[in-house]
Amino acid sequence: MNTYTEKVTLYEDIYTQLKKKFKWSFADSRTFMMVASIYVMNKRSFDLERYSRLSDYIKNEVSTFSTLKSQERFTIAAMLDIRTQQPEKSFHHFLSLYEELIKGGFTRNVFTYISTLILMTHYQSEHDYQHQIERSFHIYKGMRKKHFFLTSSSDYPLAVLLSTQDKEIDSLLHDIEVMYDALHTNGFRKGNDLQFLSHILSLLNHQDRLVERTADIQRRFRERDVKVKPMHYASLGMMATLDDPISDIETIQQLTTYLNNEKAFKWYKDINFMMATSFVLSEKIDDPSLVETKMYTIMETIIQAQQAAMIATITAASAASSSGGA
Repeated sequence: MNTYTEKVTLYEDIYTQLKKKFKWSFADSRTFMMVASIYVMNKRSFDLERYSRLSDYIKNEVSTFSTLKSQERFTIAAMLDIRTQQPEKSFHHFLSLYEELIKGGFTRNVFTYISTLILMTHYQSEHDYQHQIERSFHIYKGMRKKHFFLTSSSDYPLAVLLSTQDKEIDSLLHDIEVMYDALHTNGFRKGNDLQFLSHILSLLNHQDRLVERTADIQRRFRERDVKVKPMHYASLGMMATLDDPISDIETIQQLTTYLNNEKAFKWYKDINFMMATSFVLSEKIDDPSLVETKMYTIMETIIQAQQAAMIATITAASAASSSGGA
C-alpha cells in the first residue's frame, strides 16, 4: 500500500484543484476523477493554470453545438495535455482528424474524440490515418453484426485499438467471439461489459490463459467479499495482463477501501475500484525491464484501453444521473 500512497495523494490533490477551479461548470464529479486519474496513470505533471487555459481554448474554438462545449472538453484537454508537446496547436490537427473519422462513418460524440486521440498516438502519416480509419470502422461494423444490441459508439476506441493488430479482420472478429463465449463459460455475464472485456483481451497473446486468469481473479475477489460487477470486467482483464495479479488483489482492495472512506469519493464506490486497479496497472509500467521490449508498447496500449473503458463507464453514469434529475 505504501508504494501507492504518492499516487493516491496526487490523485486527490488534482481532483480537489479541479473541483475548486471549475465549481461553476456543473460538470459531474466523476469527470474530474477521470481527469485526475489520467495524469496519475500516465505519470504526467499537472499544472492547473496550463490545464485551465487549454480547456478554455477548446471551448472557445469549437462550434456552439459541439459536445466539447460541455464537460467532455475536460477529458479531451487532459489527454491532449499529456500526449502532445503543443496541445493548442495539436488541437486543430485533432479536429481535422476527427472530421476524417466522421467522413469514415463514425458519429459525432465523445467516443469518436477518444478514438481520434488514439489514432494520433499510434500513427503519424495521413496515409496511415486513412487506412486505419477504414479498418477501424470495418471492425466496428463486424462487432455490430455479431452483437447488434450490445455494440454502440462506446466501442469505437476499442475498434481503433484492435485495428492496430496484425490480423485479418475476419480472423480478429472470430477470435473476439471465441473469447466472448469462453469468458461466459467461465462465469461472466453476457452483455456489453463482457463484450468490452473480450475486446481488451483480444489485444493480447495467450488469450486462453488470460481467460482463465481473469476468471480466477474474479473468484479471488469474491472470496474476499468484494462485489465485482459487470462494469468491473474490464478492470479484471487489465489485471490478468500482470505477471502476478493475485499478489496485487490485496493492494487493490486496500486502495479501494481507502478511496471509499474519503469524503470526496465515498459516493462513487464502483468507480473507486476501477481507479485502484488503474493505479496498480500504471505502476507496473515503471519496470525498467519493460522499456526496451514489446511488452512496454503492450502495456501502453492496455492503459489506453483502460482509459477508454473508464470513460465509457463514467460517461454512462453521468448521463444516467442527468436523466434522473441528479
